Amino acid sequence: MRTQLEVRFGGHSIAGLKAVNQDAFAAHLPDGADRDLKGAAAVICDGVSSAADSEIASQTAVTGFINDYFSTPPTWSVRKAASQVMSGLNAWIHRQNAARHGTRDSLLTTFSAAVVKSNTLHVFHAGDSRIWHLRGSQLECLTRDHVISEGGREFLARALGADSHLEVDYAKRELEVGDRILLTTDGVHGVLDSRRIRQ
Repeated sequence: MRTQLEVRFGGHSIAGLKAVNQDAFAAHLPDGADRDLKGAAAVICDGVSSAADSEIASQTAVTGFINDYFSTPPTWSVRKAASQVMSGLNAWIHRQNAARHGTRDSLLTTFSAAVVKSNTLHVFHAGDSRIWHLRGSQLECLTRDHVISEGGREFLARALGADSHLEVDYAKRELEVGDRILLTTDGVHGVLDSRRIRQ
């Protein structure tokens, strides 16, 4: 008899110094057969602060990913389903930018999603939010920040809505009972070092 996937979620977000909280996150664990077919998913997005409506972009992305991923055909692999959904979200946000502001992007967000199906973790990532894997006391960051340095400042090299095509990093790894997956924005890992995050 197969053991059904058991996952628990927790999350917290507060606005920092800005008037609007540009972070958004969502998670979903379906019931019954859908849990075996699609697994569990969690996604975190951080709206780009230089974009006027970044909080709309981040909320649209997390809501859209959760709704659309679990609506993809059951025959699609996790990688195909998530990639297709991210591509569609990126195209929609990019079109909104073009229609609303011409050359100025107002809807931009980072995007990081973790999907757990059976005992496999699938990671999808663009931007500078992060996904971490904690096993016992060992914490490992599974993503790399997509940033470029110029003139003493850092800029995002990838973001949902920035271009018509979004390049997404993908990785997978096997999980064990008791493993923890953490999704953070730079409001966390930009302030806390890995030792504090591990605690």
